[in-house]
Amino acid sequence: MRHADWIIIGAGLAGSVLARALGGAAVVLDPAAGGYKIGESVIPEQFHHPLMAELLPAVRALPSWSPKLGTTFVDAGAPHCAPHEIASFPLAHHSDRSLHVMRAELESLIHRRFSTPIVQERVIDIDLAARCVTTDVGQWRSKGPIIDCSGPAMVVATALREVERLWPVWASWAYFDASPDDEAFWQRAQATPISFLDVPSGRLMKNVRRAHMPPSEATLLTRIDSGLWMWQIPLYRKKLLSVGVVSRQGPVSPEQHAEVMAAHGGACWRMTARTAELPPVTADTERFGCSLPPETRQLHSRAGFARYSRRAASADHILLGDAFSFADPVYSVGTGLAVSQALKLAGQLRSEPWTDGTAAAWDADAQAARLRGQAAFEYWYSGEVLRDGDIAQHVQEEFLVGRCFRSDLLDAYIVAIDGANRVASAAVHDEVARILAGTIAFERIEAIPSEASICIHIDSAALEVHLTDIARKSWREPSPGIGLSYRGDAPPAAAERLSALIGQAPERWRRMLDTVAAMQPSSEGKYS
Repeated sequence: MRHADWIIIGAGLAGSVLARALGGAAVVLDPAAGGYKIGESVIPEQFHHPLMAELLPAVRALPSWSPKLGTTFVDAGAPHCAPHEIASFPLAHHSDRSLHVMRAELESLIHRRFSTPIVQERVIDIDLAARCVTTDVGQWRSKGPIIDCSGPAMVVATALREVERLWPVWASWAYFDASPDDEAFWQRAQATPISFLDVPSGRLMKNVRRAHMPPSEATLLTRIDSGLWMWQIPLYRKKLLSVGVVSRQGPVSPEQHAEVMAAHGGACWRMTARTAELPPVTADTERFGCSLPPETRQLHSRAGFARYSRRAASADHILLGDAFSFADPVYSVGTGLAVSQALKLAGQLRSEPWTDGTAAAWDADAQAARLRGQAAFEYWYSGEVLRDGDIAQHVQEEFLVGRCFRSDLLDAYIVAIDGANRVASAAVHDEVARILAGTIAFERIEAIPSEASICIHIDSAALEVHLTDIARKSWREPSPGIGLSYRGDAPPAAAERLSALIGQAPERWRRMLDTVAAMQPSSEGKYS
């Protein structure tokens, strides 16, 4: 019999973070750590904590990294036609902590940086009363409760026969060599109602001509039919595209996956199927500069994965993340929830004994989070996320950012920071709106103000004045300032008018913004 202070089952994100945060004699049991997993869209909450935030530079250097500025929701129309509706949900202040990345690559990095104490053994039996785990090699006894971070395998809940089916759901996904075509997306959507969520005010701004977030730098979710939707997630610096079809109607066959892809998959991407017949190593090295996992050349499918456990904890066990419940992949919240729960649990286990009372409180919180998630998933399937401002704000803050997963202390800190940013943005917005209203040169403009930006339409040109961090993050600006962007070739008249706007900025405005950038073309074809 071997002994450990903590026995953690599963060396995924939750298990690795928990072991690092607990310290001491923790053992992480996993027979295949660092293997392929789905879950490539990361919400900001996953990197809020300083322990995780310090990893961000290394994560961005990973080959599979790709930027994520937010989520774009699409209500699809007929095949090959313009969509019914588009809603853009930018992450604004949180875009520096949001990204797309292959899970196996991310987990391998965390294993190295955290020195995760992985023991490659498979769990075959659990005796909770004795806090004993039997593996294919031998036995382990835990001083503390056994902690299950095994994800969809749900090792402990399965052993206890406490797994319940939530609802029928099937998925099929594959990978495509891709290159972005954002302009084609907006051309196709010329007659489509477009809205974007103004993050500081929480308003769903209606009838904009195009959102200021490139769809190729967002998680793209397309609602195709009742109970049928598609995800598109860019990877490897937008050279590879993960495309999945999720259905509540029945299994997604290879033929249906191909049919959905052909009808709705090329909105902002030029794609080529990755076939097994190509010489994978040579082809991938030439295109990506490295070899890609063999799973990127396969069609994957999964069924019956919407499940939950009747309880999330007892005096002798604790379930984290997907090991307790997984309902739907639509908002990409699974990894963010698991990491936040791991950090919260580590703090609790270090500070107080784990008792029947603390277990009951943990279970109540987990059950409440599960029910909140189920309601939010129904908003997506009903289409309300694209149309109802209150629901859009709720989904953005609670799930796409991940605020519902925060501990009280971290939440208080972040709310304070966000509040300060909101006050500053509102003050700048008022000043910009006043200048626009009194500028004769802009008589013909149509301006849609918000606390995050002012979308300006001059004749046929669409320009945006961004007042929040999202502009600096997406343009890689070296210093704070006001950003003015135009997608396409800016006509001389538009450039002159924007220069005039900058020239008329009062000294007070200049001091508020620190820097007012002159109109200069950037390497990305934008003016800032």
